[in-house]
This record gives sequence, structure tokens and C-alpha cells, in this order.
Amino acid sequence: YHMPLVVGLVDGTGRFRSQDLALQVKGKAASNVIELRKVSEKIVFENVQARPVLSFNRGFSAPVVAQTDQTIEDLLFLMAHDSDSFSRWEAAQNLGRGLIMETVKAMHDGRALPHTLPFAQALLRTLSNRKLDDAFKSLMLTMPPEAEIAASLGGDADADIVAAARDHVRREIAMAMRSALDDVLARTAPRGDYKPSPKAVGERSLRYAALSLLAAGDGDAALVIAESELKKPHSMSSEIGALTAILGVDGAKREALLKQFYDRHSDDHLIVDKWFMLSAQVPGNKSAARIESLLKHPAFKLTTPNRVYALIGGFTGGNLAGFNAASGKGYRVVADTIIALNAINPQVAARMATGFRSWRLFNAERRHNAERELQRILATKGLSRDVFEIISKTLKG
Repeated sequence: YHMPLVVGLVDGTGRFRSQDLALQVKGKAASNVIELRKVSEKIVFENVQARPVLSFNRGFSAPVVAQTDQTIEDLLFLMAHDSDSFSRWEAAQNLGRGLIMETVKAMHDGRALPHTLPFAQALLRTLSNRKLDDAFKSLMLTMPPEAEIAASLGGDADADIVAAARDHVRREIAMAMRSALDDVLARTAPRGDYKPSPKAVGERSLRYAALSLLAAGDGDAALVIAESELKKPHSMSSEIGALTAILGVDGAKREALLKQFYDRHSDDHLIVDKWFMLSAQVPGNKSAARIESLLKHPAFKLTTPNRVYALIGGFTGGNLAGFNAASGKGYRVVADTIIALNAINPQVAARMATGFRSWRLFNAERRHNAERELQRILATKGLSRDVFEIISKTLKG
């Protein structure tokens, strides 16, 4: 394959931080695009006076998964200083993923948890950089999702520990960045008429990324902001952004805000779909019971595909610990729904069955529970060809 890789050598000496060094190969100025066409190639850059930091595959120039020997210090440097936004974001994602995975292992083994302060400090540099737009800053504040962490662990994952580890890392980062988050929320408070401009969209994205992170560190403070905003919402984007941000804050206020959202928009079927999806993503050990209750909600019908996608799809795709609960209740309620759907709309049932595809990533207890439900679906009389095909392939792994 021909792989065009855009690279940069970033000055790491402290004199010209974030400035790229001039590239020279064999005494001549060289392009920053490396054209890989062989199984193995060696490129030597000349006249480099001090060790630079390699910025690799900038702009996702080649759709590849790269393995490098970059150190944690290199990634922290790129995260804070790289002029290429993709490389900067990629460094943050790699560091965040590694930090959460290390926390998962430490929690599992009962060891001391890793430090998050260097990561938070690098994020603070991003937030304080006036040259970066708000949309990019919002992406930098977003940690890799639980499903990605579980997949990266390579098997035997405990969904509860994965969720707890991610929550811990986000909480520690939020506490270290509290002042900066407060500044962002003050600066981005909704004012004037709604604007769909890129600048306004980016500002809203940053606001609710910051509010979500604040909710991880200080749920009560985040609830106060969300409650105030949802009382007289500036726009639908603001309303959904604020509600999404506080889904992980357990308590009566969250439930009241969810109910308020439904009551306000119960006549709009598209927004009600969104409400079902948000409700399905509420974390906690009562997630499966919440889904069972919502299946009986007057506004829910198995004969309405979009409502099924919102509730069941939102649960399997957006609530890792709830769906993959050690008790098996999450698997059971989804299997029950697939069996019921099979007789009504086999295509929708098959689509919901894809939610089980990651079942082998988890530990033995969870795999046993998931396999039991998959076999139960497979044993259903009159099982459609669509569902049979998905479930059979899922069981074979």
C-alpha cells in the first residue's frame, strides 16, 4: 500500500515551543510528506541540533493505526504544543486511554492509582490557548468512551471497573481544572439570540463538554448550572447539552430534570426519541430496571423502529456498565426485547441484536450471562433468518 504520512519535528528545547524544525534529507530541504511504498523504509533527517518531538501522521494523512516509541513526555508535549490539531487530539486520546487503562488495572489489583495532574496541566494549556477554536477545545476535553477502553484491554474486562476508572480519571482532572472550567462556563453562558454560526456552535460544544467534566468532579455545582439553564433554555442544543452533561449525577434533581424535559416536549416525537435515548444512557446499577420501566412507558411502542433504536440502541451502545452488568439483567432485558421484536419487525430485531457483538471482551461471568441469553434467542421458535444470522455469527465470535 502507498501510505503518505505527514510528519513534523517539533522543537522541544523550550526556545520555540510548537515551532516545527526545517526538514532536511541528504543535504536538501525535504517535504513533510513521507511516501511509504515498501515494507521497510528508513528516513534520516539531518542538521537536527537537539532531540525534537516527532509529530506523526498529521491530519490523519494515512488511515492507519500507528505504533511509535513516543514517550509519555513526548505525548504530553504534543498535546500541549503541537501546531497540528489532529496530532494534538490524537496525543490526548492516546494518553487518556492509557491513563484510564492503567487506572483499571490498578483498581483491579488494589494498587495505588496513577497521577492525572500532568494530563490536566496539558489540557489547561489547550484551554488557555486563544489561537485554538472552541470546537477543538471541546474535543480535547472529551475522554475516550468506555467501550473503547474495554476493547483496548483485550479481554476479561469488568465493565463496572472500566466505568469507575473512567469516572475517577475525569473527576481528578475536573478537580485540577476547576477554575478553568468555571471560566469557560462563565464565558460561554448563553446570551442573545440563537446563532447557528460555526463560532457559536463551537462555543456551545465547549460549554457542555466543560459542564460534563464539571459534573464528574462536582455534581452538585453542575446540577445548579443545568437546572438554571433548563428552566428557561436558550435553545434545543443548550437544553440537550445541559441534560446530557448531568446524566451521571445520581439523585432526585436529575430525575426531575429528565421528567421536565419529557413533559415540555411530549408532543414532539423526534424529541421524545431523544429523551428515550438519554434515559437509556443514565448509568448505575439500576439501568436494566430503568429500561424495563421505559418499555412500559405510554410513549413507547415496539412497532415504532426509531423509538426502539433510541431506547434499546441507546442502552447497548451508550451504557456499557448497565448493559454488561455482572448480574446479566442488561442482557436479559435486551434479549427479551429482541425476541418480542422478532415477531413484529425482524429487521429491527436483527439490528438490535448487533448490540451483543462485544460480549467476548468481558470477564467470564459476563460472557456466561451473555452467551446464555444469545442461546435463548437462538432457541426461539419462528426465529427470523435475519436474527438467526446475526446471533449465530455473534456466538461464533
